[in-house]
Amino acid sequence: MEKVLFWALAGLVLILSLLLGKWFSREAKKIKMDGKPMYHAYFTTPGIIVLICFSIIIVYYFVSS
Repeated sequence: MEKVLFWALAGLVLILSLLLGKWFSREAKKIKMDGKPMYHAYFTTPGIIVLICFSIIIVYYFVSS
């Protein structure tokens, strides 16, 4: 039962990360078409979510070691 739960959660994370990546990519394309600098993509909602996720991973790495 634990393996099924593990793989279900792994699949969920994979699907959600793909959706977030597509969302971020669409926002980045909009920013590029508007002629703004590419770093403005990180100021959108999906960009902030990506930055928060990376921050959580980095903090976890330093706290656990």
